[in-house]
Amino acid sequence: MPINKKLKSVAVVTKKKSIKESVMEMPMDGHPGCEDAVGQIFIVLKPGPEDSAEKLVHPTHVFGMNQVDPNMVHGVYQDEKQANAIAESAVSALQEHLEEIEIKKNTITQKIAERIKMLQQEINQHLEEASANPELEENHHMDAETKMGEIKELRRKCKMVETSKKPIEEKKDKK
Repeated sequence: MPINKKLKSVAVVTKKKSIKESVMEMPMDGHPGCEDAVGQIFIVLKPGPEDSAEKLVHPTHVFGMNQVDPNMVHGVYQDEKQANAIAESAVSALQEHLEEIEIKKNTITQKIAERIKMLQQEINQHLEEASANPELEENHHMDAETKMGEIKELRRKCKMVETSKKPIEEKKDKK
């Protein structure tokens, strides 16, 4: 049998798994031939914008930690209740941070709109002065064109911020 066929029959195709998938598949039976004095632990992963606290807490053991990227871990706890509380607070903190970002985006678009309005007034003033003073007409038109270019750039930036906006969810009252 040619070597290529042998390699194909031996090769195992594996799909690259996400960290969360790897954590969920960790064996819970400990490490063979080794005492595990720590026992079961709970990994709390860092939250993403769409994550819930329940998706962040994963039970494992010390020997299962090598399957997790440390950069994706928010914390490791021995108590499940504590891990759940930490996950809730991490999700809450992320949501508050994302809301702050959306508020800042609103502020930025308002400031851009104010600057555009001011530049339009300045352009109108240059055009009026150009009409009133023909010998300085060229200078006023150049200044007006420069300000129009600045308006165009500000509108491009404003559009970019507007497209990145996400709706801010209403805070849910706890009862």
